[in-house]
Amino acid sequence: MCTITSQINKFGDILTYFALRTFKYKSQNIRNLIIKLSDRDKKLFFFDLKELDWDEFLQTYFYGIRLYIFKESIDTLPEAKKKLKR
Repeated sequence: MCTITSQINKFGDILTYFALRTFKYKSQNIRNLIIKLSDRDKKLFFFDLKELDWDEFLQTYFYGIRLYIFKESIDTLPEAKKKLKR
C-alpha cells in the first residue's frame, strides 16, 4: 500500500507544477502552416483539436500514465477494473 501512496504523491507533485501555472503559447506559425498544408498532409499531420476524439485520447493518456509513470503492465488492467468495482 505504501508503494501506491508514494506513486500517487509523486504523480500529484508532477501535476501540481502544471496545474498551478498558466502557460501561453503563440500559435501563429502553426496557423500559417495549417493554411499551407495540402488536404493529404492535413490528414497525415493532425492539427485540428476540434476533431480530436477526446475519449480515445484520454484512454491512451491514462494507459500511458499507468505504463510509464506507475510502471504497471497493461495486462493487469482487467484485474484492476475488478478491484475498482468492489
